[in-house]
This record gives sequence, structure tokens and C-alpha cells, in this order.
Amino acid sequence: MALKVKAREQLIKIGKYADSYRYVMIPELYTPLSQDKVIREAALRSGVSRGVMQACWDAAGEVIKAWATEGHSVALPGLGTMRFGLKAKSCASVNEVKTSLISSRRIIFTPHDRPQGRAGRHHHSDNLLRPQRQ
Repeated sequence: MALKVKAREQLIKIGKYADSYRYVMIPELYTPLSQDKVIREAALRSGVSRGVMQACWDAAGEVIKAWATEGHSVALPGLGTMRFGLKAKSCASVNEVKTSLISSRRIIFTPHDRPQGRAGRHHHSDNLLRPQRQ
């Protein structure tokens, strides 16, 4: 799976290149696809009816939601795994822990590992987007 990227000129505000313009890679985004379009395409590719595909889509969504909110890392076929995470302020005592300390909620996505090429390095078009293993 390759990720389509483009370069955008951006003013860097911190670090080694602070106060200079540099090109950064960002994913090329398109318009969002509607759920109905996704259902139609999946039904076409799988050979099942749209109604069956809709029922499967809804059931899979409920399972992913239930398991992810229980703290599981959930597999997304062909892509990787997703789980929920958060950032929160720390506190000195367990008695001070409360939901108002949460500053942001996140979805954490981990791509599936790719098959290894020679010398254990990735040889895919998206290798610039992921750290290389040594």
C-alpha cells in the first residue's frame, strides 16, 4: 500500500530550521467518501447484496467500537490496528485523578508490518514515511 504524498512549503517555527521556509511532505487528501458509496463498492467486490453488506458493516462497526472502548487494539484488515489513547495532565495523588485532566483523546493507528526485503530494510514506495529498522 503506497501513500500518495505532496510537498508543501511551510515556515518552520522551532528547531534547527526555525524561521526558514522548508518543504514538508503531507498526504494528498481527496473528498471524503460517503458510507453508502463504500457499502456499494464493498458489495460489488464481494458479490453480496448491499443489504447484507450494510448489515455486516454495521455489525463490524459495533464490534470495533465495543472492543476498542474496552481497551483492545482492533485489527483493520489490510491496514493495521487501531486503539484509543489520550493525553492528560499528571497529578500527585490517585485521589486527584479525574476526567477533567484529559487534554485530548486520540485514535492511534499502527500499520501492519511489511514483508522484509534484503538486509531487513523496507523496499516500498512509502519507505520515506516510516522509520527504517536497523
